[in-house]
Amino acid sequence: MDPRYSSHLPVLRAAIERTSGPILELGCGESSTPFLHAQAARLSRRLVSIETERDWWQKFQGLANETHWVRLIPDWKNWDAFCRQKWDVVLVDSAPDLTRAAVLPWLGHVRYVLVHDTEPEQAENYPGLTKALADYPAEAEYRPAGLPWTRVLSCTDGDLAWVKELA
Repeated sequence: MDPRYSSHLPVLRAAIERTSGPILELGCGESSTPFLHAQAARLSRRLVSIETERDWWQKFQGLANETHWVRLIPDWKNWDAFCRQKWDVVLVDSAPDLTRAAVLPWLGHVRYVLVHDTEPEQAENYPGLTKALADYPAEAEYRPAGLPWTRVLSCTDGDLAWVKELA
């Protein structure tokens, strides 16, 4: 497993362990989708993975079951119905790149929102993300040395000290 594409798994695991409700994945990934599938199965949690790209969606169809839905929704603007549902953890690692900022206003009710690839040199790749991240009252950055960062956001849990303790 390439650590550049799995750097968010420790903080994702920690967020899942601090909650008991459903999980939403916005953008399937080589590391995150199988990891979330295993965690959701182990903990008997509902998981929905949403993808815009048909090739990525097809790659993970074999994981779909009654508790893990894998959905192809090509137009990310139609994700709002899923985003507005009750979720305890949401991973935002989606394409196209502008979706990362666009979906954050829909997720203010979620206990932990994790946004992957938030290191400063990535800012120009994700239009509007810096401003959208600032709208959350609680935030903490998971910064594994030499690897992509993950920002944890919350409007419901003001104590995110656990995120910094992971690195």
